[in-house]
Amino acid sequence: MASVFKRKGRKAGKWLIAYADENGARRVVTGAASKTVSDQIAARLEGEVELRRRGIIDTRADRYAAAEKKPLVVKDGDGKVAGGHLADFHADILARKATKKHAGMVRSRALRVIELCKAERISDLTASAVQRAVGELRGEDETGLSLQSCNHHLRGIKQLTRWLWRDKRVREDALAHLSGFNVALDRRHTRRILSEDELAALISAADHGPVVWGMPGRDRSVLYCLAAGTGFRANECRSLTPESFKLSTQPAMVTVEAGYSKHRRRDEQPIRQDLADLLGPWLAEKPAGKPVFGLRDKPAKMLKVDLEAAGIPYRDVAGRVFDFHALRHQYISAVVRSGASVKVCQDLARHSDPKLTMNVYTHLGVHDRTAGLDALPDVTPRKPDREAARATGTDDATASPEARPATGGQRAAHAQRAGAPSCDSVRVPATIKAAVDEGRKPLRTKGKCGTAGGNEAHAPVAQLDRASVFGTEAASSQLPQTQADTESDRAARSACAAPSPKNGPEATDSDPELQRVIDAWPSLSPAVKAEILAKVEL
Repeated sequence: MASVFKRKGRKAGKWLIAYADENGARRVVTGAASKTVSDQIAARLEGEVELRRRGIIDTRADRYAAAEKKPLVVKDGDGKVAGGHLADFHADILARKATKKHAGMVRSRALRVIELCKAERISDLTASAVQRAVGELRGEDETGLSLQSCNHHLRGIKQLTRWLWRDKRVREDALAHLSGFNVALDRRHTRRILSEDELAALISAADHGPVVWGMPGRDRSVLYCLAAGTGFRANECRSLTPESFKLSTQPAMVTVEAGYSKHRRRDEQPIRQDLADLLGPWLAEKPAGKPVFGLRDKPAKMLKVDLEAAGIPYRDVAGRVFDFHALRHQYISAVVRSGASVKVCQDLARHSDPKLTMNVYTHLGVHDRTAGLDALPDVTPRKPDREAARATGTDDATASPEARPATGGQRAAHAQRAGAPSCDSVRVPATIKAAVDEGRKPLRTKGKCGTAGGNEAHAPVAQLDRASVFGTEAASSQLPQTQADTESDRAARSACAAPSPKNGPEATDSDPELQRVIDAWPSLSPAVKAEILAKVEL
């Protein structure tokens, strides 16, 4: 039962109303100056509590209405954010162990979009209003922020509206469907990597250089070596203490605590032994529990000094820059170039998406790309085999002049150039001619079947001549089969007339003329071989 009352000693002023909400908690609200009106308000509050208890009124609607009444931004006298939903959002980021720099950057980007939208309440942050605000950042003539910077601001305001939805301050995220720009269309800060000689020159210049931005030359050279050997970001390098290094383990490890890692997880990064040997004596001089690097903000300015000392331009002729974060690109590109698997590259880069590792942080040169072609097969046509097929008439195309059968003086000239007998200078031995005339097998030292040769007739004349003198494979590929070539004939030829290792005539001691053909066969041109086969077929 609600009660209407005034505090003791106060006769003037408005009445107060006390009632129990749907959860049983006691609430006290201010009523009206008239007790009658205050009684009516109390009765209405009691009725709404009962409706909520019965589920007729959604309690979430009350919460959404209260969040809508709260302003987005409340500033103090110095113009700093002191209250509102944005201040609550900033406090939540810090509570999740984010760095003050990161939390402040997200808040400033979201604040800039809110001011461009002229939004005072949550309902003012519509998708169209935010899109117009980001367009203003871009500029009508595209002379404003880059597409990458516009995406950063869009991401900041989307983080705010998503947090409002997760904290149940709004019914839905009004900006969930907004997508960023294609940054490839407007890259103004493209990074590059250095060659091995350039990187060595940079480290040497830093090692022998003076104190720059409060860091001695030796510390800067070690910093560059560590960043290029681990891929650590600038903020991760700032967080390292002597206790972060475990150089006695195999492999040696460097640890980045979760509060300083970009993905908010504790990272243990393995390093090469030569880098561990470099770090050991240097760490011995550092005090325990203190950061080993006195690295300030914007380390690219410090790096520019050492680049100039090494004779390396900060921005090359293609407009690409080498800043401190480019050392991370240097490390990941070296890992990919080493031939490691995609999974290993992603793990060493500490990326959640392998596409980020391979597409953004990997820089490959022409030699790196051509090295991947060495394992590909040769897809060019095999010219010698094709020309030989043309010359013997087994290819529909016309043979080149060099591969066509020569006649007369051309054959003699070719024989003189090649140092091998021409077709005209090779006489068909009498034993071969006799075998053709009599249909008998010529004398051989030893056949495939183990006989010492003889006059047994195994097959028709055309088959016997080709198979026994020039080998089965040569005969079947160089000369056409006859109609009398039956299955039994081919089986007899395959069993008793095996081809020689050089795919030519088989050796014999019965005729020196035939032996001369056998010895010269590998060096003969396809045209000369075709002429000899034609003469034997006669």
